[in-house]
Amino acid sequence: MNIFKKIIYTIYAITLSLFLVGCNDKSEQKIEEKSERTLTILASSELKDMENILKKAQTDLNINLSIQYYGTISAVDKIKNGMNVDTAWLSQSKYFYDTQENSKRIKLSEKTMVSPVIIGFRKDSWNKLNVKNEKITWKKISEWVKNNKLTYAMSDPSESNTGYITLMGVSYSIANTGENLKVSDIPKEKIEEFFKGNTVKAQGSYWLMEEFKNSKADFIINYESVLLTYNINNKNDELVLVYPDEGISSADYPLLLINPKKQEIYKELVEYLKTIPVQKAILEETKRRPLMLAAARNQTYFDENKLLIEMPFDTSPELADEILTAYFQNFKKPSAFSFVLDTSGSMSIEQREQKLKNAMASLTIDNNKGGKFAKIREREMGFILPFSDSIGKEYFFNITKENKENELKGIFNYVNSLNVNGGTALYLSTAQAIKTLNNIRNNNIKNGKDYTYSVVLLTDGENNGQFDLNDFVRFMDDNKAQYRDIRVFPILFGAAKLNELNVIANSTKGKVFDGNNKSLNEVFKEIRSYQWYNILNNLLQLWQI
Repeated sequence: MNIFKKIIYTIYAITLSLFLVGCNDKSEQKIEEKSERTLTILASSELKDMENILKKAQTDLNINLSIQYYGTISAVDKIKNGMNVDTAWLSQSKYFYDTQENSKRIKLSEKTMVSPVIIGFRKDSWNKLNVKNEKITWKKISEWVKNNKLTYAMSDPSESNTGYITLMGVSYSIANTGENLKVSDIPKEKIEEFFKGNTVKAQGSYWLMEEFKNSKADFIINYESVLLTYNINNKNDELVLVYPDEGISSADYPLLLINPKKQEIYKELVEYLKTIPVQKAILEETKRRPLMLAAARNQTYFDENKLLIEMPFDTSPELADEILTAYFQNFKKPSAFSFVLDTSGSMSIEQREQKLKNAMASLTIDNNKGGKFAKIREREMGFILPFSDSIGKEYFFNITKENKENELKGIFNYVNSLNVNGGTALYLSTAQAIKTLNNIRNNNIKNGKDYTYSVVLLTDGENNGQFDLNDFVRFMDDNKAQYRDIRVFPILFGAAKLNELNVIANSTKGKVFDGNNKSLNEVFKEIRSYQWYNILNNLLQLWQI
């Protein structure tokens, strides 16, 4: 009987083992199938409004979509620099055609919808212009900015398609040389006057609209679809839509296949997006123009008969690079800023010290083309202020065309020489940076120089100095008039407390940037995209993400 039981138990055990192995095989197969049905997408920021449509696509197609949002040009840079992604869904694909190597990154491309870059004027501002039956050109708009002191919202031209289109449109119109534009043809003083009016800004088109809403800017440059949606949701602040007479540039939102292994699921998604029901849903939910004419019948959002003339841009990367360089180097107001860097003992944990030094290298000596416009540039000035349990020695810099290379090396070498130890005099150091920057500003005013002023604060821990958060808030409250336009932009890093960093940012009308979920190199570049701008707009609209 015992032998019989043993035989039965052995058979049972073998059968159970085989069953479990079969289950494991099926489980692994399901995981593998799920992985095969996943598509990673790097998307332009304004495509956040497609999320409801994409959720339905996931259900209808039995797929999983993992999406990250960036400004168009920023997203292109990430792919050029080797970011691992299956597809890109961007406003334009033209930014990949600067070199043959980059163009080969795109395996397939399918347009999905259309939206032109246009201008939205607040009604009061538009009515004050008393516009009659006249042509509205980029040149005319730039004259209004100068003569009528108009302010406007525009995204970063090195990060976002709408900002780039604006820069190119104004350059072509003011130069008035036709398609064969050269940077030397652009009257510097005229384009400088135009960009003085740019008081609201952001890294991408989606975030730009958020900031414009709470501003007093006279107009915004953005996609037609974004402005139409804004008008529907803001009846008390409807915008007058203007289509520049000499031409516009339309986004056609191609879905780009980067990973050829995902070609099958890519094609499924493209075909799905081009069906008439989905194209109608795109029109209704996002106000973009559908590719299929049948999907646009009886719509009332835009004039289908209005001829959209595309602006004849020279797409050569050399010209684009020249104009962007001139924009940052000559046309925009320069920055004066301080980097306040935590060198306390905790920075030795998890390679935080090295991450900081690598990030500073990306702003100074690295030759990574993707971060070219994030670097510290000519005409900029400021200082590095390290701190631990006490305030370190300030390292000052002033970048000119003649000393640029040596100054940038000096900044990097100084930061690279810093050692980490001691405590964290966070608030005292930040207050000192504001004081020093204010002294620099007062000297610049006396000398007739015009800069924007900001403090970039990086810390990985909480304050343990005697000067605490309450002291800092009182310091700012007591000196509102004196320090009102010097903003502090803390970077959340390591174990730093978000709520306390938010207090610092809010007390100076700044903003906290996340350094825990992104590399410091990426965060510093993100911050730099906001430092180029004139910080005005009634002291409310500052560096935005």
